[in-house]
Amino acid sequence: MTTVLAEAFGRLSPHRDRSPDVLGEDLYSIFLARSQLMGWSTINSSASPGEMSSLWDMNEADLIYENDGHRIGFAQVGLDVGSSIAIVDRHEQQSSSRVDLSDGSAAPFPTLPTDSPTDPVLAIPPLIQCLDGSLRWFGEVEVTAVQVTAFDIAPRQRSYLHRLVSVLNWFNLADARERPSALVTVAADPWKERLESEVVDAIQRTNTGSFEVGSLVTAPVEHVAGPEWVGLQWDRTDKGLDVAMPEWSPSTVGWVAARVVEAALDRELAPQHLSVRIART
Repeated sequence: MTTVLAEAFGRLSPHRDRSPDVLGEDLYSIFLARSQLMGWSTINSSASPGEMSSLWDMNEADLIYENDGHRIGFAQVGLDVGSSIAIVDRHEQQSSSRVDLSDGSAAPFPTLPTDSPTDPVLAIPPLIQCLDGSLRWFGEVEVTAVQVTAFDIAPRQRSYLHRLVSVLNWFNLADARERPSALVTVAADPWKERLESEVVDAIQRTNTGSFEVGSLVTAPVEHVAGPEWVGLQWDRTDKGLDVAMPEWSPSTVGWVAARVVEAALDRELAPQHLSVRIART
């Protein structure tokens, strides 16, 4: 099962009347409530026949109070939640109708086909928005970086680039007075130099509208992607992709993260584990 971990970095100033100690709510409960309200999440349950399932299964979420104040919180979800399709083959229907039930046994129920698990590209934008909104429930938040990591990525069934391109008009902000810059870094298992150049070329060829994709630059150590994860040897790079955004928001960060993941997974030698970090510069 593909697992996706989203982490937010920056600063959180808690509201006095909304601290976990006062209301007994934690990030897990707030993240789950928000994701269920939006129809994005289930909690270890599958869709009924004929019903579209959600994007992810809830795993874990928590606020992080680190001494250095950088890591605010995280949410982890599972993407093995393909939708069930209640379509029974006509031949199977006819066959089951001819079954002899004189002995009182039950008729065999046809096997329902199941869609492939949710693609990370579809889950990442709402996942980042859900985490950001859940953090803001607790207080004033300044997010300076977001890291999304996908583990055990399932083989791809199709490309979702058309989904990302079709929503670019959402970001056409004509009155934007500034264009925040961000540095995008990637780590993977494995991550080769050839794959890096292919991903950058693919992104730069995309009609990115009001997103301006620049060139690779040297990335500071604190902006290099790749979480600490026992058992995985991340191939990290000291290069980052310079991107100018129409605004700094969960929507723009989610779009950029999803575009990078789409480009990486669309390669012939796609990584099995992938981490993307977007830091505002």
